[in-house]
Amino acid sequence: MKKRSLIERLFYIYSFLFIFSSINREFLFFGIDLRYIMLPLGLIVLLFSKHIKSHKDDNEKSRQIDGIFYSLVALFVWCLISNVSWLWNGLDIKIDQMINQNILIVNNLLAIFVYKRFRDFVDEQTVRKIFVFSCCVLVISFILTGMGLSLSQISGSNVRSVSVSNAIIEHKNLFGGSFRLAGYAEDANYASIFLVVGVLSVLQIETKRIYKMLLSAIFVIAFGFSCSKTILIALPIGLIYYLFVKRIKKGDNRSLGLLNSFVLIGVLLSSFMMPKIDTLSNTNTLSTRFKLWGIANETFSKSPLIGNGISAARSAINMKYNHDWYVQPHSSIWQILAEAGIVGLILFGLVFVKRLSLRDDSDLDKVAVVILLLFSLNFEIIQLQIVVYLLYILPVLQRRKEIIK
Repeated sequence: MKKRSLIERLFYIYSFLFIFSSINREFLFFGIDLRYIMLPLGLIVLLFSKHIKSHKDDNEKSRQIDGIFYSLVALFVWCLISNVSWLWNGLDIKIDQMINQNILIVNNLLAIFVYKRFRDFVDEQTVRKIFVFSCCVLVISFILTGMGLSLSQISGSNVRSVSVSNAIIEHKNLFGGSFRLAGYAEDANYASIFLVVGVLSVLQIETKRIYKMLLSAIFVIAFGFSCSKTILIALPIGLIYYLFVKRIKKGDNRSLGLLNSFVLIGVLLSSFMMPKIDTLSNTNTLSTRFKLWGIANETFSKSPLIGNGISAARSAINMKYNHDWYVQPHSSIWQILAEAGIVGLILFGLVFVKRLSLRDDSDLDKVAVVILLLFSLNFEIIQLQIVVYLLYILPVLQRRKEIIK
């Protein structure tokens, strides 16, 4: 019994590290990247969890969650398999970057297995409060970096945490300043989605209403300083989705399926249609993105079925710009097509369809998933840990809550 108790405690330490580092990606623990602690700890927890007894059930909800599990595993495993294409894709490989990107995918894959193994021992409120706490730390890093401190001065890595520009839109925050804060999130766009999910989490934790209002206000103000334009567009769409879901009667799976298919197809079509709209192509930020998407498209055409391997799109962009610019294509759709091919994109879409079709789920969690899907239009997400949090961990929490009832 003592050994089992120890393993459960180690699991919660792992859970804290996973969620905390999902948001505070550049936070260093006495100079150590949290992944170097989290990965071996996750393996230890899995290896010594044989005494953990899981609740056996065969209801529709559990089968749906298992479907999400297998779809996510298939997606990440396929991404790893696609790396075989490096043997013949003809791209200049940056081995350190390729390894780093694959480690991030392995990290997400490990987390899925850990949470599946401990799905009956993870408390919903504890996990949501860890997420909210992590967002509070992110806000503190906003304040400190906004005061002029670098991340390295506040236990962070040596990367930028403030984006500054005189462009009309690109780095304007909601308060009119020509800068955007990222703090430990490293990128202001990622910080934006973390804070939005943070607000949705605050609304679902069990605490006094005054604390909910205060935390929500703090996160909203912080969002104003990170100010992702993609998230600003995604928020009203998420609200519309929420209103539609509220109008769909419980058990009306056909209407929910149609709504989710419409959202997914709309996002996929947008990736192909947006570059063809002259108004969008003439804007500075989007025109650059569309060029990157075009390079990813060229890379995809070389190996449309299985892709060219993880980080291939970045290498293709680097070669196109004479090895002066190594950057993500700023689109999960085009990244996956270029790196994991059509098979990868099908698995990507399947995961979201299964997640949004989950019955008796929190409507606010569904909104977060829709916002994540819209966010994927302009950014790579499959390496982000928040993908596992939103797509798998939250459904696991809902399952356990029902078992307790």
